[in-house]
Amino acid sequence: MLAITAMDPLYGVFNHSTQGPATDGSTVFAVSQCFTGCSNLTFLNPVVLNWTNIPTFTLDVNANAYNQAQTWTFAFLACRPNAVIQTREVFSNGTGFLEVLPVRQGKQYISQGNLHPTQTPLMLSLALSGITFYAGPINLSTTPAGSYSTVQNDFLFGREQMDALPRSSFGGPPTVVTILPTDTLAKTFGGMLQSVSKTYLAGFLGTAHVPAKVFSPKVVFVSSMPFIIASAVMFGILFVLVIIMHFRRHEKAFTLVSVSAALHGSNLPKHFALAEKSQALATVSDQRVVLQKGEDGTSVLRIIAGNQ
Repeated sequence: MLAITAMDPLYGVFNHSTQGPATDGSTVFAVSQCFTGCSNLTFLNPVVLNWTNIPTFTLDVNANAYNQAQTWTFAFLACRPNAVIQTREVFSNGTGFLEVLPVRQGKQYISQGNLHPTQTPLMLSLALSGITFYAGPINLSTTPAGSYSTVQNDFLFGREQMDALPRSSFGGPPTVVTILPTDTLAKTFGGMLQSVSKTYLAGFLGTAHVPAKVFSPKVVFVSSMPFIIASAVMFGILFVLVIIMHFRRHEKAFTLVSVSAALHGSNLPKHFALAEKSQALATVSDQRVVLQKGEDGTSVLRIIAGNQ
């Protein structure tokens, strides 16, 4: 006879140091199997657990008026979530989903105190404490594997082993089942714990407000009413000037042709022609306008004052 039961974290599991309930979030399964003197416990083909690599201890039960002497083997399987309480930012994408943001480098958030460091792991223990008796409908076909709970049996042994169990029959050969590897149990345990812990987010366990960030306008620059009035008047004047410039008379573009047309009939070309023979183009009182050639061959007009 094989029996597997999730122990009550408040009354069945204790911390040896504090003599109080375990506060590490563990879910402890008590595994027991009767090896001798068990003929009166079951008449069907038994399911035997493969105890390889499982620490066990043996308990001998003396005979009494109702039962014969029996030998039981016990083991305790503890699943600990290693929960860590951290303060994180939660971002809403606007479609009903929440995203927990990672902690930015060099950023340390102040704890809000909404999760008690002792009570929170204890709540995780309570979340899966009913997996043996309250995890969905019972399945009598998997009862020889230790419990009526389909969820518990699938968690510990896997769906394949449960589907391979033979139909119960009187006097049939025993069936050996093996607990799944630790890595598989750890992954499945984490998923189940996250799923059942969503119950705590319903809001009936507390009314503490969690600080949040709300988008709000931010002042970029500050102005006053006189500046606003002055800016409005200046923009009005600028607007009028733009309209006036739009209707101004358009002149021809400044090109060599337009320059030649402007010099037509002027004596300025004559003065430039005389510059070939004389450097002085004009003399006004004590100032002279002289056309000089530079080293690169270009002509430069210079105004020379005095008797230089």
